[in-house]
Amino acid sequence: MDCVTEWGVWVAAHQCYAHEANVPPHHPAWGGNTDGAVWMCALIDDSSPQVLFWVPPGGPAGGPPDPATLAQTALGQLRLETANIQLAPGAPDPAVVGVETWMWLPDQQWRTLTRTVRAGGTSVTVVAEPDRVVWDMGPAEKTCFDAGRAWQPGMGDEAVTTCGYTYDQTSKSQVDGAFDVTAVIQYAVDWTCSGVCTSTSGSLGLVDAPAGVGAMRVVQRQTVVIQ
Repeated sequence: MDCVTEWGVWVAAHQCYAHEANVPPHHPAWGGNTDGAVWMCALIDDSSPQVLFWVPPGGPAGGPPDPATLAQTALGQLRLETANIQLAPGAPDPAVVGVETWMWLPDQQWRTLTRTVRAGGTSVTVVAEPDRVVWDMGPAEKTCFDAGRAWQPGMGDEAVTTCGYTYDQTSKSQVDGAFDVTAVIQYAVDWTCSGVCTSTSGSLGLVDAPAGVGAMRVVQRQTVVIQ
């Protein structure tokens, strides 16, 4: 007998093919449980009775593992990149109020990560793709949708960046006279399942990597009057 068919997963305890059901938390089928899920025997024909039953986290006993749970396991084994913050101007030079500061990450940090885990006949592959970087520049946040453009010596005033921030205040009132800066890469994480699967694909949404930290001193440009 096939473990998985178009009707669902074979659950020996109930002698039926079953699938997860959308049942409200107060329904008696939950049996007072708050975790796991409620499953339903497939209604193969009009004479099939509706059978609802609670199963613990991970799926029904004897059935294949929950691929979304395996995806979380695979995600936990990925080394998400801690943002290596790059700024221009860079220390010891300060940023200047009203002048754009460039922010970027090394190119090698902007790469897709993959991991596959297996349990019995079920194999789940997670793909984590950099989607955006959320920069906290001190006074406000800035979201950039790429790694940013690296500043190179000799660039002129016509040079532009894909990720910049312009301060409208100095940092003289801050501890140590500088704004704390953090950057977090957010990955779009999807998964696919092969082999014995209760579901073939899904998404874990946007996942934050560990935050990179830095600092930026900001000064007011001084005007020199020559008489």
